[in-house]
Amino acid sequence: MNRKHLLSAGFGAAVIALASQANATTVTFESFGGAYPLYNIPAGDQLYANFSSGLPAGAVGDGALYGPNYGVECFGSNCVAAPGTSGSSLTTGQFFAVLPGQTETFTFGYAASDLSVYIGSLDDENSLTINYAGGGSTTYTGDELAAISGQTTPIPSGDATIYGTMTNGFWTFTDPSRDIIGITVTEGSTILSNSFEIAEITTSIPEPSTWAMMMAGFAGLAFTAFRARRSAAAVG
Repeated sequence: MNRKHLLSAGFGAAVIALASQANATTVTFESFGGAYPLYNIPAGDQLYANFSSGLPAGAVGDGALYGPNYGVECFGSNCVAAPGTSGSSLTTGQFFAVLPGQTETFTFGYAASDLSVYIGSLDDENSLTINYAGGGSTTYTGDELAAISGQTTPIPSGDATIYGTMTNGFWTFTDPSRDIIGITVTEGSTILSNSFEIAEITTSIPEPSTWAMMMAGFAGLAFTAFRARRSAAAVG
C-alpha cells in the first residue's frame, strides 16, 4: 500500500473513531411511578421493541413471548411473571422472557448512544450485557442493577424471591464514548423458579451528524480498498 493509500485509510479510521468519543457508560433507573411509565417512550428515544407484534428483527436465542392478559404461569419449576405497571397491576400486553439457563441477544442493526430496558421482577440471577460497536461489552448482574439509586432495598443475593415491584421500570444505559448495537439477556440456572422478563426496549435516535461521519469513514476505507485492488491488478 503506498503513502496515499495509507493517508486515505487513516482518515477513514479516524473519522469512525471520532464519531464515538466521550465518556463512560452510566446507568439510571425510573420506576413504574417515575417519568417513563410502561409503553411511554423516553424523550429523545425511539421504540425498538414492545413485543406487541412479536420478536423484533435481530433477536436470536432461547427466549419466548408471553401474554397478553398475563399474570403468572409455571412450567414445572420454571415460573414467568408479567412485568408490573404499578405496585398492584400486571401488564396486559405481550412481553418477553428467558427461563433459567436461557439467553437472548437483541441486535439493533444501527448504533445508539443510549438504550432503555423495561425490566420486571428483577432477581439476582438476571444479567444484562450491553454490546458495543467494534466489539466489547459490559455486563450488569441483577444485584448490580438493584443497587442503582431509586429502588427499594434489595433482598440478599441468592434468595429465590424477586426484588419487588419497585424494580419494575426502565433502566437506562448511556455511553457517549461507545456506540451501543444491542443487548444480551440471561437468566441463571441455579434458581429454577425465576425468569427474566422484559416489556420494552427503546434506544436513542442516532444523530444525523454521527451517521454522516461514520459513512464518510467507511467511504474512505472502501475507496482505499478499491485503489489497492486497482494497483495490484496494474502490477499483475
